[in-house]
Amino acid sequence: MQRFTWCVALVLLAAITVGAEEPTPPPATLEQAAPDMTLSVERLYGSFTFWRQTAEGYEAGFVEFAVDQTWTMVVHLDVDRDRYPDRITVTRGQYSVGKREDGAFGYWLEGEHLPRTFLGDVVIVGGHVKSFTWQGRSFTARTGDMPYFVMDQDTPLLAGDLTVNTTPVGAAVSVDGVRIPGRTPLVIKKLKAGAPLRIRVELTDHLPTEQVITLAQGENRTLTFELSRGGLGLHVESNPRVKVKLDGQWLGYTPLDQGGLAPGRHVLELVNEPLGIYRREEIDVPADRQWRRAYEFNGRLIIDVGRPCKIYRRDRLAGQTPFDQAVPVGAHVLTLVDEHGRKKRLLVDVPLDGTVRIDRPFDSLPDAD
Repeated sequence: MQRFTWCVALVLLAAITVGAEEPTPPPATLEQAAPDMTLSVERLYGSFTFWRQTAEGYEAGFVEFAVDQTWTMVVHLDVDRDRYPDRITVTRGQYSVGKREDGAFGYWLEGEHLPRTFLGDVVIVGGHVKSFTWQGRSFTARTGDMPYFVMDQDTPLLAGDLTVNTTPVGAAVSVDGVRIPGRTPLVIKKLKAGAPLRIRVELTDHLPTEQVITLAQGENRTLTFELSRGGLGLHVESNPRVKVKLDGQWLGYTPLDQGGLAPGRHVLELVNEPLGIYRREEIDVPADRQWRRAYEFNGRLIIDVGRPCKIYRRDRLAGQTPFDQAVPVGAHVLTLVDEHGRKKRLLVDVPLDGTVRIDRPFDSLPDAD
């Protein structure tokens, strides 16, 4: 009898499942049809270097990504390893954000005598691409005084793993002023060996602490910091990002939390030299609460393309034409979508307290990818 009851239940369940109608998906809106700009082209601006040993010889070079979505790659081939190139090649092309066959979004490159290829192993830190692989080469973002052509003899000696612990946990860690992704407990790999390193830890409502260490090649080390509480300090946000100086000392980039400040008067400076931003003011930090401020550094953007269009920046709807608003200073990559779903790309660079006027027919704009 029990077996018969189970059979009946299974038959009824199958009938219910077969008879159930699939839910009708909601119609796609224009906002849903907007391009995925999470991996925006501006994240790739800049220079990336590489070096490798091949069967033909030693390769070293760089690829430069420009604002107009073009790229240039220079490769030196040293066959006899005398540190002088035996052959120099220069290749140019275009890059864009697009979808791969498996549905993943990423960066596509194509150029002279090169098929359209997808960048692999893209790593983004602090809103900018730091490394990727392409055509069997491993590229790293060029910073500071890093040479464009790196020989293996120029590669710095590397330490092992540096483990940073704090009490309490959850502190931010910086090495020589550069913020490391993640929070304590944290393991930092491939630090430079044989040179002083300034390790700084910061936690909201606690006094910042730092220590200078020198690691030997391949050395693994563990640092532990006991953090003590200070005043509530300050919290500074800005759009776009700026570098923050307090009482003559650089603290880092916005958004920034700085605890452990003495209550009273302080001098705050906000700087972004490429965008022409400099602001200096005296502030009063209270003893019983956190001093908070959000800054906007804007210019004016006017867009008229002769027809109604929705304007997207990255994956967000920013407005519609005709457009006349204050926007953050700096470079903007915009996608304009008209009522027929046609998409155009617009690159604008808005100066501080200035006005940029775009008055062009929609059809004269380049197509968006």
